[in-house]
Amino acid sequence: FRGTHTGHLDGLPAPTQKSMETHYVYSMHVNSEGKVDKITKVWHAAWAAAQAGWTLPQPVPDVVAAQSFFHACESGKGWVECKRFCTPDAVFDAQAEPLQGINTVQDYTEWMKSIAVVAMPGCSYELNSSAWAAAQAGWTLPPPMPDVVAAESFFHACESGKGWVECKRFCTPDAVFDAQAEPLQGINTVQDYTEWMK
Repeated sequence: FRGTHTGHLDGLPAPTQKSMETHYVYSMHVNSEGKVDKITKVWHAAWAAAQAGWTLPQPVPDVVAAQSFFHACESGKGWVECKRFCTPDAVFDAQAEPLQGINTVQDYTEWMKSIAVVAMPGCSYELNSSAWAAAQAGWTLPPPMPDVVAAESFFHACESGKGWVECKRFCTPDAVFDAQAEPLQGINTVQDYTEWMK
């Protein structure tokens, strides 16, 4: 997402004339009718807010812990370093085939350690999200399923500010919205979120 804060919106500071460029991820659930019925937005709002010149509350400890866990896990520190950010019985779930059978965060952090230390020593990661990451890596993916098409169509309509009028055809009327970002607190429906984005 790229934009310059030039307009007034209740709940945001006065227009700063500053620009932001930010990445975020949507986790979307699509029901059996091919309609989006829940969205969770994962966004580093503090980073985006700083770029736009907004002042937000400092991250709460659980956000700091999650970020710290992410960096420790992705850099291959294993459970020894990651366990201080987790409960001892933290559950892990993934849809990726190589991770089937890994059911605890402890096992996953050890799996990541074996990848980072043994299988791919010297590897690194970058915090960004791209719909083209698989293609850039040379992977061949099957054609998108209808629910993926609905999710992508919703994404483009929402992010281009089309509002609920355009987005509702991809969603159930009562689709739920959730986000951890401070500016989005109190927005609980996809309808309200699409209007906020507009």
